[in-house]
Amino acid sequence: MIHLLRGINVGGHKKIPKEQLRECYERLGLENVRTYIQSGNVVFDSAEVDNSALEASIKEVTGFDVPGMLFTDEEWKELMTKAPNAYEELDKEIKKYITLLQHEPTEESVNALRDKLTPEETLSHYKRALFLHYPADLKKPFFTNVALEKTLKQSGTTRNWNTMKALLKMIGD
Repeated sequence: MIHLLRGINVGGHKKIPKEQLRECYERLGLENVRTYIQSGNVVFDSAEVDNSALEASIKEVTGFDVPGMLFTDEEWKELMTKAPNAYEELDKEIKKYITLLQHEPTEESVNALRDKLTPEETLSHYKRALFLHYPADLKKPFFTNVALEKTLKQSGTTRNWNTMKALLKMIGD
């Protein structure tokens, strides 16, 4: 499984060392707990765990309320096949970001996001994933987690395409 955390170890806020983060999962009996870079990417083996139990364990160990987005290996693999072709076809010419959500957004809320984008930004979505890409030289895109969460009224966390591929490799693509 993959658990993505929102807003840890960013700009000196909610600092959680990798060892302490692993403890949050291992204390629940989860096995093969691994982290990828220090920005809240956790991979582990389990068939029976839910997001609220993980968030509660993180709060108990660290004292921080941290929203998390939980994905099964199968969900992650399926999601990765739905990325726009541009993600693999265009290398450094575009910025490629994926925002992972706690719940699947409505079509109406995704359209509300699209209405706010600059003309250079392209947004598509699949289930709980929003795929955004735009030219690498775009100075100020609309798409930020704060703007997204305000529009969708739910937590989300954003990862770049390279992180997404690394997590896929960790679960055994």
